[in-house]
Amino acid sequence: MNSNNSNRKCKDLQYEIKKIYEENFLEERKKIISIATKLITELKGILTKENESSNEYNWILKSFIDNWIWKISELPGPNTKTKFVGQRYWSKKAKEQYQKNCNYKGLRHEHVYPRAKLKERIIECENNEEIEKELRKIVACVVTKEEHNKLNNEKERWERYVSTGVQVVDLFENKELTDEDLRKLNRKENSYDCYID
Repeated sequence: MNSNNSNRKCKDLQYEIKKIYEENFLEERKKIISIATKLITELKGILTKENESSNEYNWILKSFIDNWIWKISELPGPNTKTKFVGQRYWSKKAKEQYQKNCNYKGLRHEHVYPRAKLKERIIECENNEEIEKELRKIVACVVTKEEHNKLNNEKERWERYVSTGVQVVDLFENKELTDEDLRKLNRKENSYDCYID
């Protein structure tokens, strides 16, 4: 078997993201977030009635929330390879690595809003609106393994990329994002259905 990837054709990342957006991706995302919000609220209510302080119940709730975080970040669904191809945001290095090798080796699906921090915030939320607001912030960025290891979880969302110098490309806009662009995204509640001015 030829290990040379030069004869393989990589997927056109920009074409794939445009295609996903044309297929009502944003509407589907809103529906899924609405469903997740209702289910998380319901489970929180059930577990609170049972025994609010139980470590086992806390583990169940965190696991349930974590599953939804993954599902939302991988939208539009299980029949596409959206863990990577289909993601709107890629680091410049990850995009170059993918285009060179035509595979996902050494790439990571990175949750811009770290999952541990997001789970804690959702558990603290007191109503549906607060939960939904946090879930709308879920976005992924494909990065290299090295970039993934250096991202700082102490910072907020896109500020993590600014502070570590990870350059990000918005495939939908076909634009390399500046630090100021990332800060604008950080101030918005939803990195998917907003456009940078």
